[in-house]
Amino acid sequence: TTSSTTTQQQQCITQLLRTITSTTTRNSSSVVRSGSGRIAKRAPIPPLVPRILDKRPDETGPGGRGSNAGLKVCVFGASGMLGRYLCYHLGTNGHMTYIGNRGDDLEMRFLQPMFELGRSRFTFYSPRDRQSIKEVIADADLVINCTGKYYETKTLTDAPQFPFLSYQVNYSHRETNVDIARTIAELCTEMQVDNLIHVSSLNARPDSTSEWTRTKHEGELAVKAAYP
Repeated sequence: TTSSTTTQQQQCITQLLRTITSTTTRNSSSVVRSGSGRIAKRAPIPPLVPRILDKRPDETGPGGRGSNAGLKVCVFGASGMLGRYLCYHLGTNGHMTYIGNRGDDLEMRFLQPMFELGRSRFTFYSPRDRQSIKEVIADADLVINCTGKYYETKTLTDAPQFPFLSYQVNYSHRETNVDIARTIAELCTEMQVDNLIHVSSLNARPDSTSEWTRTKHEGELAVKAAYP
């Protein structure tokens, strides 16, 4: 139902924010799982990050959106179901956020009002180009990978017969959930990024009948191997 889905999204975002605020140790990795299922009602969860005008001792600025929270965060998959809400909370609390964009500029512009002027940076990249991924990560203290659609994306390609166009798979489940996730983890190790959060799935398991959940499980193993 709509209410249970909304509650599930809120809990996943809360878990992400809890992980962000607890990233005080260097070289730590986390796997956050999101998935479907009925969730029992519970008492409201108090905010886990500073809200507007709540200023921390090491924070510069007036607090909230206009502050410098002292943490640079890189987000892949920022325009997705979880990524957009994550960006909202990062912008609300003054985190400098690096956002990777592999599509058109207009696809990500709805994220811009979530940040104070100068507190976000949008960088074009190709998931198949390691150098462009490096440019997105840059000097980030924390990298969050929220990529992973429930379907394989497709693209138009030339065909020899009329109508001379056809659809072919652009990014498969394996490439998105395993190869790209491994690449991001390897680059985080190579660039000595302090913390990495990889968003997986509650249904991830090796014996699943769904290719999406099987590759999610393989992606978890690949990330843990590349970024212990």
